[in-house]
Amino acid sequence: MPNFFSFLQKLLASDLPVNKKAQEMTRENLYIKTWPNGWKLYGKTGAGQCQDAQGNKENICQMGWFVGWLQKEKQQVVFAHYKQFPGKNCLSMGQLVKQEALFKLEPLIRS
Repeated sequence: MPNFFSFLQKLLASDLPVNKKAQEMTRENLYIKTWPNGWKLYGKTGAGQCQDAQGNKENICQMGWFVGWLQKEKQQVVFAHYKQFPGKNCLSMGQLVKQEALFKLEPLIRS
C-alpha cells in the first residue's frame, strides 16, 4: 500500500498541494459516524485483486482495506487495516475488512 499515513496526516493538516477547500470537503466526505463518547470515525474502504509476477489475476486472491482516522477534540489516530483473502469471493472485501477494523478499534474508541 502507498504511504497513506503521510497522505492522511497531510490531509488532516490541510498540507496537500491542492486547494484547501478541496481538502476540507474531502475530510467531510470521509466522515462515517460519531460514537456517544465523542469519537468521530472517518475512512474509506477499497478492494482489488492480487496478481502474480506475470500479471495473472485468476483465482490468486482478493484484497480489501479500510483506512482513515479517529478524532476526538484535538486527538487524532490514523489507521489502516489490510487483508488478503485466497481465491475469489463474492463478498465486498472492503466492507468485510472495515468490519474487522472497527472490531479492533472498539477498545480504543471506548477509552
